[in-house]
Amino acid sequence: MQPLDAFPVSARRQIVGVFTDIDDTLSTEGCLTAEAFTALEALHDSGLIVVPITGRPAGWCDHIARMWPVDGVVGENGAFYFRYDRARRKMIRRFMQSATERAENRRRLEKLRRRILDDVPGSALAADQHYRDTDLAIDYCEDVERLGVEQVRRIVTLFEDAGATAKVSSIHVNGWFGGHDKLAMTRIMMAECFDIDLDEARERFVFVGDSPNDAPMFAYFPNAVGVANIRAFERDLPVPAAYVTERQSGQGFAELAAVLIEADTDCKITYAAGATVAITGYSNEEVIGDSLLQIIAPDDRPILRELIRGMTVGKRLKPVPIRLIGPKGLTLRLLLTGYVLPNLPDSLFVALRPWTEGNQSDDANAKNIDPESGLFKTATFLDKAGKHVESAKNANEDVEVTMLRLENFAGLGKNLDKEAREHLLKTVGACLRVSAAPGDTVARFDNENYGLIHAADADIDD
Repeated sequence: MQPLDAFPVSARRQIVGVFTDIDDTLSTEGCLTAEAFTALEALHDSGLIVVPITGRPAGWCDHIARMWPVDGVVGENGAFYFRYDRARRKMIRRFMQSATERAENRRRLEKLRRRILDDVPGSALAADQHYRDTDLAIDYCEDVERLGVEQVRRIVTLFEDAGATAKVSSIHVNGWFGGHDKLAMTRIMMAECFDIDLDEARERFVFVGDSPNDAPMFAYFPNAVGVANIRAFERDLPVPAAYVTERQSGQGFAELAAVLIEADTDCKITYAAGATVAITGYSNEEVIGDSLLQIIAPDDRPILRELIRGMTVGKRLKPVPIRLIGPKGLTLRLLLTGYVLPNLPDSLFVALRPWTEGNQSDDANAKNIDPESGLFKTATFLDKAGKHVESAKNANEDVEVTMLRLENFAGLGKNLDKEAREHLLKTVGACLRVSAAPGDTVARFDNENYGLIHAADADIDD
């Protein structure tokens, strides 16, 4: 699997829709985070077709189709699709099987349920089973202690011996009678709701998932993406996803919703794609031809200049919080990263995505920020330093806290006029933030003393 950066720009420009798994792809440790849901909404608001493809039950899917920013949902591993017609206020429910077939299969699954729970100690009926129409979901780790590999395989065998289809998700083993699957129902939905022949248009869609039961979708879609936690199942995938994100679960999904901006050596924007309107307030057409610096908040322009100055082919910048100047004023903080591709050495690709940790008003942040340098004040920095170190320890990552003293810097500042002094302080702040960890973890303690949190292997002397 290639990193998401390797997804060709020419292919991204052709994408018209995103299909996504839910559990451990959109959700993170069982929760749908603000970052992931914001990303989902941004994709939908950008005009893309957005459809979750899930093993979750009909009861959940009714809510998802009705309340989420999506164009419909394929549920219970392809047993149906639901699509809410907002203009008519009507839910469209399309099942693969007739009501009679579903009732008969439900009786067969009830007998199989008792056998599996008796035969595999520690397994349990999934908590969402009561809201299912067509399948049986056996919990092996969602609300029970995780079962071993052999126990999970035993559940699969019991389903298959009874003539049922069985698929292993990241939390359940789902079994059903009938020949339906996620891909078949996705094809039907695209044809019936959007007049799209998916076999002819599959290169224009992205599927994103996280587990072995997504393998048929990975194999079918040339631009399939796995979130980083798919690597735990890599050996079990007959066909892996084409690309993999850097981050796991919902954070990985959010990488897909990043705005992609291409700028030339003069910072003139030559291309924009993604959820541009939802994130920046501008359409793709409105930003093309403008300088990238013009849409960056004045206080954040020094850091962008430093980022560009240090760019080399193949180098990827870790995310840095910045703000843009939108049509209605300053945007909330966004995470900016960038890279230069080997085959396009004269183009800088900049990606922007929402930064939920920083999504608070300027008034709320003002008391924590030094107004001259734009860096954190001492107390805020110390609080963030403790959290970053603890988080890095839990993730087995190495970070360091470095204190810097700029000799005679205070004296230099006294010899400058106000405008030159402010420019110097902003530039120093930008240089430090380029080396810092994500989260803007840099502080100004006084006129000559600064601190930053950074990766242990970062070359801050450079």
